[in-house]
Amino acid sequence: MDILLCLVIAISDGDTLRASRRPKETIKIRLAEIDVLEKEKLGQRSKQSLSDLCYLRQAKITTRLKAATGARSRTLSVTVPTPDFGYSGDGKKSLAEK
Repeated sequence: MDILLCLVIAISDGDTLRASRRPKETIKIRLAEIDVLEKEKLGQRSKQSLSDLCYLRQAKITTRLKAATGARSRTLSVTVPTPDFGYSGDGKKSLAEK
């Protein structure tokens, strides 16, 4: 199992992105179980949603080899900031929110 920390640098469409560890070294990631026709309106919305989630964010890519077939399987993890609803961790309304 290999783990790479990288930066998501491009969103190709609703199910494909590119990440980079170093300049001029990119990794193409195709997301599993997402199949959207890019030329339709839903495809554009899918691309925008993927961009909102992970564009220019640090990502962790975990690559596993399947012993039986030798095929690679990659998992992409991106830390998405939680929305600020104006409450502190103790359940009280924060002072910044008035």
